[in-house]
Amino acid sequence: MPTDGRERRLAPPDQTQETHGSGRQFAALDLSRHRDVTTVVSGFRLPKRYARQQCTRLTAQAARPAIAPRTKIGPRSMTDRKNAYDYDELISCGKGDLFGQGNAQLPLPPMLMFDRITSIAETGGAYDKGHVRAEFDIRDDLWFFPCHFHGDPVMPGCLGLDALWQMTGFFLGWLGQPGKGRALSTGEVKFTGMVTPDVKVVEYGVDLKRVFKGKLVLGIADGWLKADGETIYTASDLKVGLFQPDEV
Repeated sequence: MPTDGRERRLAPPDQTQETHGSGRQFAALDLSRHRDVTTVVSGFRLPKRYARQQCTRLTAQAARPAIAPRTKIGPRSMTDRKNAYDYDELISCGKGDLFGQGNAQLPLPPMLMFDRITSIAETGGAYDKGHVRAEFDIRDDLWFFPCHFHGDPVMPGCLGLDALWQMTGFFLGWLGQPGKGRALSTGEVKFTGMVTPDVKVVEYGVDLKRVFKGKLVLGIADGWLKADGETIYTASDLKVGLFQPDEV
């Protein structure tokens, strides 16, 4: 505010002037006598250079601080991350609570294809660049057996493949990387056996080959599925990315 006790004055209505192209009129401010002070207009503090102008079209609307451009969310701190997760924690991830809303999520049942993650780390695996291990208890009342196929129950191979994508996306979220997970592609996939109601436990493994953590968040991994200890699925170059909300 002025330090000499004088009040700022609005010019009379006939001194108003129109902005270029907008059609809106703003009252001119008499700031000529306030050269050495910072001027306050409608609660907004203006730089001294504006006080040197005889008339100005700055108003509370024009002086409003500029809205900062949207910035992308950076990596999150995961200091409390664990090396194994039980079923309830996987459900928490599916609801968006484990890694935070807007970040990597597992699907909820019935599309959640494992009951627990038994091991996850940034080291180990076939390439020593990180790994995930999970297990799925097989029961004869699982939802896909009655329909795939009637009288010939077999777990669809695509569900086993999806489990490997799910685990790769979980790994990226576990690292603290931001964004929503999306499966992108895979390389060669081989099925040499089946998961039937006779199987007791399915084990999954994902071995990370490369992880990109910059503007592009991407995990590339090889994966496998074992039925009661026997490897029956393999998949190479599984790719999962994390994307900002405006990119999906």
